[in-house]
Amino acid sequence: MDNACLVFRPAECVLYMHSEFGGVVLQHRWTLDLWHAAEDDFVRVLAKATEIQQNTAKLQIICQSAHFVFVPLAMFVPEDAHYFLNFEKKTENSVLCSNIIKEKEIVAVFVAPQTLVKALSRIFDDAKILLHLTPIIENKQNTNENFVQIFFAENTFDVLVFKNNQLNFYNSFKFNTKEDVLYFLTAIFEQLSLNFEQTEIFIYNEINQKNTVEFLKKSFKIKIPVY
Repeated sequence: MDNACLVFRPAECVLYMHSEFGGVVLQHRWTLDLWHAAEDDFVRVLAKATEIQQNTAKLQIICQSAHFVFVPLAMFVPEDAHYFLNFEKKTENSVLCSNIIKEKEIVAVFVAPQTLVKALSRIFDDAKILLHLTPIIENKQNTNENFVQIFFAENTFDVLVFKNNQLNFYNSFKFNTKEDVLYFLTAIFEQLSLNFEQTEIFIYNEINQKNTVEFLKKSFKIKIPVY
């Protein structure tokens, strides 16, 4: 099968099928409340994604989570992951997950719905959930040592800054207007002494932020990668 990606967002599940050349050849969407759906709700949606049932070798399962942290790989001990994430805030429907990103020498520690994890275990033998930022960080298109990555959600965006190809800064910001995004990015560039003309910004999940992206192009060097 073509490369497949199941993305679980706060209000929906999206199945993307990519060709070997990177283009999207198929896309399905199902409405789903990520944090309040029952285990059987997830199973019903997964059963509808018939394209992934035959071969899961090239399947990525991605969960968009607002509760995450990046930990240096040298400091990471799986048994102590809850300390890094301040996990006392967890609810009954939360479970800790982690992704080791060896090339960047960091670990993404995050929370995913327990009902989703249980549902996946009923469908797949060895399902690994990725934080929504993990595939972005692993993207090989970023060839420069210094660059910025942005992931847009509905009214928030995540910012990752890499210097010397290592994660130097990350944070999440709430925004209402494109001017808010410009303000935060300008502050980050000034605080970290980033060159406005040379530092590339890779923007992901920009589909509902076209106006904002065009606005940012007036001040920054913007790229829209395929991932």
